[in-house]
Amino acid sequence: MILDAIHSEYGADIASASNDGIIRLWKLNGQQVGELRGHESFIYSLAALPSGELASSGEDRTVRIWRGSECVQTITHPAISVWSVAACPANGDIVSGASDGVVRVFSRSRERVASPETLAHFDESVKSSSIPQQQVGGINKEKLPGPEFLKTKSGTKEGQVQMIKEDNGSVTAHQWSMGQQQWINVGTVVDAVGSSGRKVEYNGQSYDYVFDVAIEEGQPSLKLPYNLSENPYSRAQNLEYPGRDNRPRSGGCFGARFVWS
Repeated sequence: MILDAIHSEYGADIASASNDGIIRLWKLNGQQVGELRGHESFIYSLAALPSGELASSGEDRTVRIWRGSECVQTITHPAISVWSVAACPANGDIVSGASDGVVRVFSRSRERVASPETLAHFDESVKSSSIPQQQVGGINKEKLPGPEFLKTKSGTKEGQVQMIKEDNGSVTAHQWSMGQQQWINVGTVVDAVGSSGRKVEYNGQSYDYVFDVAIEEGQPSLKLPYNLSENPYSRAQNLEYPGRDNRPRSGGCFGARFVWS
């Protein structure tokens, strides 16, 4: 599913973002001329920068900056998803909107950089984020490297993620920054299920959550079973009017945003 498309001079006429985590570049005649890979989940939004670069945001909590065929910067957010990204055509500043309800502005201009206190708060918010284990797949703690890995090994590409087993037994995620040439702590991996700490049974299957979603006033609420390992868009496609081929696409978007909230 294509979730965003913009006019682009990024070596093509159109750039599209989709739920397979790939940015595709197209000519107006429909010919695909390139792909940009790096996101780990759905890509929700694209923006063209006046520098000729491309910005993207997605469900992997990041805004990514692309130059040529490479991702040159990854900005991890203290949120579940980054829904939207936009760029100021005058100065190139980037604005992001995330699932935590915060709009953030990022700039390369030293004159507009936030105060040291604000920057430190942002870094600490990212570091203290909880990452559901379902988002990162199966982890064998016994085979993970310890903290010494971060001091002796470098990453091979921008945005590369490395899991680390800390001395206290917890697992933290670290992301490689090519610009800073260092690993950045982007959160702690946690076991996360429903608010009760247990799975919820629905139609003979177990889920992390089963939501009641009111679609139409005066009509019964619909059930939306959901596991944290699932993409909200995929799960929410069957929310409205089960069994009908003509259910509106907006129902899936509504259901996905319900899950995020």
